[in-house]
This record gives sequence, C-alpha cells and structure tokens, in this order.
Amino acid sequence: MAETETRGTWGSRLALIMAAAGSAIGLGNIWGFPTRVGQGGGAAFVVIYLLCIFFICAPVMIAELALGRASGSSPVGAFERFRPGSKWWLVGTLGVVSGVAIVSFYSVVGGWTLAYIGLAATNGLEGNLGERFGSVISKGGMNIGLTFAFIALAAASNVGGVRRGIERVTKILMPILIGLLLLLLRPQPHAAPELRKGSLITSILTSAKPSTPASSPRRSARPFSRSASETAA
Repeated sequence: MAETETRGTWGSRLALIMAAAGSAIGLGNIWGFPTRVGQGGGAAFVVIYLLCIFFICAPVMIAELALGRASGSSPVGAFERFRPGSKWWLVGTLGVVSGVAIVSFYSVVGGWTLAYIGLAATNGLEGNLGERFGSVISKGGMNIGLTFAFIALAAASNVGGVRRGIERVTKILMPILIGLLLLLLRPQPHAAPELRKGSLITSILTSAKPSTPASSPRRSARPFSRSASETAA
C-alpha cells in the first residue's frame, strides 16, 4: 500500500489525455497514414481504420487505464494483484517487452529527427529528398551518437516523475506537434520541387497513387470500341 501512495499521479485530466495522445500518435499515423489512404482506396480505408480504432484500440486502451488506475502498479504487478498465482503476469511482461522493442525502433528514428532538425536549421534540405535521406542513414557513427542523444533526452523527461517530468514536457511538446500538423496542411512554396504543388499531405497522397507502367499499351480513345480479334474471342 505504501508503494501505491508514493507513485506519481497526473496533475489534471488534460495532461493525461495529452500524454496518452502523444504515446498513441506514432510515425505510422503521421507519415504512413496518408500513403496508406492513397494506396488503400481513400474513404474505404478510412472507414475500416476508424472501425478498428473504435472496436479494437479503444477497448484495449480503456482496459489498460482501468487496470493501471485500480492497481496503481506496474503492468506485471497489476496482473499479479488481480490474478495472484496465475500466469496472467506474462501478459504484463509482454507489454513491457513490447515497449522496449518499440523504444529501440523509435530511438533510431528519433536520431534521424535530430539530424533533420540540424539540416533544416542550416538550410541543408535542398536537393533530392531521397538522396538526402540516404546520406543521413549511411553515416553510422553519426546515427549511433544521435540515437543515444535521443535516448538521453527521453530519459531526462522522466527524471522528474509523472507530474514534474512527463506532464511538464507533454504540455510543451503536444501543442508543438499540433502546430506542425496544421502547418502540413498549408501549401509549401519553399519546399523541394516534388513537394511544391499544394500542401505536403496532398503531395504525399498524390505520390501514393499507383502510376501506369510505361510498357503498358494505351487504350483507344473510343472506350466502347473493340477490335476484331477481341470480338471473335
């Protein structure tokens, strides 16, 4: 009981919502979602996506919040408290292992983000975007250093605990994220040539559309006419 009383708590409901949103809005939602929408059928993909959120993701998130709030313990400790002597603690262990695996991936991408912040500050984003990205990821020493720098920043945000650490950082970073997403909706006149037509999101959707292979024959201008061989077949 003493352990539960000393655990950190959120200062407000808004802080909890922003922290939950920050952990849920991943790279797939920002750079993968527009591409998937363009490749998966547009509105039909969005409908299926929303159904998965409401019937799969939302119930799991509510269950996690309920377990954490009722037990005031870690993922492993929560299952041990409600089902002592059972193997349900393995589910909590799976959650911890999954978190470690996700951090190992995001730390690398976070290092790339730091590299691109430096490139943007020094006007180093001009030219071909693909070649620029290849240049960034090919520098092994720099990537290792930036990965550990990102891990250090993430650890520093947890030093103060929930209220003075995570909550304080979340209140700063989440409004910045919302502002960046709003900026992506605007036209990008000073962006790279392939991104100058309309907004960045529009450009991503446009580039995601499958192109017609160059070797495929062009259809006749009369769509309802058929050749003699097609009619005989």
